[in-house]
Amino acid sequence: MKIYLFDSETGVYLGEDFTDEAPMCKGRDAVPPDATTIAPPLYRHGEVPVFSDVKNQWEIRPISAAVAGSSGDSYMQANLQSKRQMFQPLR
Repeated sequence: MKIYLFDSETGVYLGEDFTDEAPMCKGRDAVPPDATTIAPPLYRHGEVPVFSDVKNQWEIRPISAAVAGSSGDSYMQANLQSKRQMFQPLR
């Protein structure tokens, strides 16, 4: 199942990944707490989707407002890499 990753503190979209079936619950997928199965909406250059846990939906915000104090795209890419490493399937 495709999942969409977001930063657990800011909600900023980090990218997409896939999840496997939960090992203890046959037929159910394991979705990490900082991911959703809801696809983010389309966005333009200078904007970023931000996920709201409270509303359970994506919002589009300017990058400067969404990731204040970070360097935007490089910040998101670094966090996406760390999320992917955390959720690699066991072999």
